[in-house]
Amino acid sequence: MSFSRSLRFLTSSIIFSGCTASASIFAQDQLFRLEWSAQPSVRYRLQIARMQDFILLEKETQIEGNLAEVALSSGEYFWRVQAQDSQGRSSPWSDPEKISVDDSKPAATAATRPAPAQGNDQRYEYYRLEAGKKLILRFESYDEQSGPGKIYARINENEFSEIPSGYLELRRAGSYRIEWYALDQAGNRSSAHVRFILIDTADASANYE
Repeated sequence: MSFSRSLRFLTSSIIFSGCTASASIFAQDQLFRLEWSAQPSVRYRLQIARMQDFILLEKETQIEGNLAEVALSSGEYFWRVQAQDSQGRSSPWSDPEKISVDDSKPAATAATRPAPAQGNDQRYEYYRLEAGKKLILRFESYDEQSGPGKIYARINENEFSEIPSGYLELRRAGSYRIEWYALDQAGNRSSAHVRFILIDTADASANYE
């Protein structure tokens, strides 16, 4: 499932007056949901900051219950929670947990070998292949925050398939519509790219590598 904003799954232990609770964080759509095990008659103070010292806060709020939904832009954050009972007593802060938010789309490129020749139909990239030769499309995907991603491609109107090796081979004479996109490790999807290819050769096959 692709989110416009995504982050890595994190867990922690939060100590409230000797009670251990499990806290988790995950993303849905453009909101992030922080969740922990609540205790009766207890309010929670939530802080989110860019730095682990929490001197400059991005967000601070009082929570009734055990969850909060917050919107965060791309970057790295720290969050912590403190319990406060009805008599105004406060627990120690939980240990800070790091949030890595990546909402940037990955790059998705494709290069061909051999290079295209001059053709008559300007709608297509024209390739003249000798018998037994093949056209190789080499795909690459990269995101500055999450690193290399996965490539998905399809030929003509077929279903999209992952290209684990990063290569697509064409050998059969004919016209092709090649469409591809990238999916980074945070779940962000690039825009789809399309190339129209015309191959002139007597050989006969097309396959994914």
